[in-house]
Amino acid sequence: MDFLGEDFYMAPATPNNDSYGCYPGGLLNHLMKCCKYSVHLNNLLPESCRVELHSIIKCVFLSQIGKVFDIVTGK
Repeated sequence: MDFLGEDFYMAPATPNNDSYGCYPGGLLNHLMKCCKYSVHLNNLLPESCRVELHSIIKCVFLSQIGKVFDIVTGK
């Protein structure tokens, strides 16, 4: 929260008005859906191939978190 602040909650998932998630909070909504589906897919794998839950969540969030500054503040 100290690093991302309120921008994280207000960031759209994409800057394109015609695309999915282009509304305040779209990025967070997108991330939550990605986490949900990633966890479900992980559970379909054989137990020997599964990844720990915290690793999945970290990867999903880190893969998109840069959009907060790119789209909201234009940095």
